[in-house]
Amino acid sequence: MAKKKKIILFIALVTLILVGGGYYLSNHQMQPESAISYTATTSVPEIKKSNVSSSAPAEEAKISIPAAIFVSTADRGALITPYKNPRTGAIVSFSESAEQSRNPVYDIEVNGKMIGNLTGYLRDNPLFSPNSSYFSFASYSVCGANCGSFSIKVIDLANKKITNIKSPYPDLPTLTGNGVIDSYKWDADSTGVMVIAYKAEEASNSYGYVRTTPKEVWHYDLKSDTYSKVKDLPE
Repeated sequence: MAKKKKIILFIALVTLILVGGGYYLSNHQMQPESAISYTATTSVPEIKKSNVSSSAPAEEAKISIPAAIFVSTADRGALITPYKNPRTGAIVSFSESAEQSRNPVYDIEVNGKMIGNLTGYLRDNPLFSPNSSYFSFASYSVCGANCGSFSIKVIDLANKKITNIKSPYPDLPTLTGNGVIDSYKWDADSTGVMVIAYKAEEASNSYGYVRTTPKEVWHYDLKSDTYSKVKDLPE
């Protein structure tokens, strides 16, 4: 009887071990490793096809309009005739000087007295200022085979001084580019002039010049000797 009891206890112990072991193994099986994921510390924006250009942006069209920037031979020396102010009687006259260079040289007289000379061609647009204190005209001088320096000469009739107003483009002229003064007029109070100017350069495919900027209106102040841009003129 005692032997039978031992056998029963042994069987129970084995059963307990088997059951306990199965439970342990069922709860400690190796699980499959999941895919590794992470969040980048710096985000990269999505690039959409609609935002990507397949070609570089087109350049802005450049103005290229034929321009006759120099006066003809027939126009040179057009200011030789004396000019008399009908209000004050002041007379301004020019005579070609014996001193000559690449450009013609003119002696300037006011009321019969020489006040100085200028080098360059007497171009056009002779004007007395509204207050009759000044006499002005457009001029240019040759500075190279394809280069001309454009200016407005202003004569102070009282002080017998000559002011040279250059174009509003300080980087011109060059050997192939010019700052052209197209025309001008006096302010009503005679303190300055309104100037229409533009940039021009030698044409690449033919003899002559082309305008490369819109015609621009500038104001020149006599007292401060400075330009200020007013506006572009429509084409």
